[in-house]
Amino acid sequence: AKLVAWWRTFSDIPYAREVSDLSHAELAVREILDPMGIDPAKTTWGAPLLEIRYKSLMREIRDSGCRQVLELASGIALRGLAMTIDPAFTYVETDLPGITGEKMKIVEAITGKEANQVRPNLHFVEANVLNKTELEAATKMLDPSKPVVIVHEGLLQYFSRDEKITATRNIKAILERFGGVWITPDFDFRSTLTEWGKMGSDA
Repeated sequence: AKLVAWWRTFSDIPYAREVSDLSHAELAVREILDPMGIDPAKTTWGAPLLEIRYKSLMREIRDSGCRQVLELASGIALRGLAMTIDPAFTYVETDLPGITGEKMKIVEAITGKEANQVRPNLHFVEANVLNKTELEAATKMLDPSKPVVIVHEGLLQYFSRDEKITATRNIKAILERFGGVWITPDFDFRSTLTEWGKMGSDA
């Protein structure tokens, strides 16, 4: 997450510099890479890819027609803070407790307000995508009569096959209740899915 936060400073992504500075992202990157003899400056090839991914998701959210967003494993990016400048959007950012707590402190440092009091349409909730109960609690901030966009980036590749199935079922349950769309740049190669098929799939 800190590497991603630092890479985003090489773009015009909203709040990228503030997030990197307040989370001490560059220091964390150096602590990881210096012992391996890797110059952080030589890793910035990833920055344009992250910028494209971030901006593509923003565009897809807007183009979806949905004005409620549930972001899973949102990290310390502040997409919700950027998007809720438009009062038509309601945005719920979720992540594990440690990350959510750190992000809320960053938001408070940037805005001078308590994170969940910055805007009435912006919410930060502790929730694990693998925990259906926690996800359902996060949706209480949303209007069940309106569709929702469920979005995440850089999440599924860290999951095992069984965890991906659990996450998919939890997302499906929310979409069945609200309607809407699931937007993600996370994907598996066909060869990986073929290997899963050989093991038998209950997805």
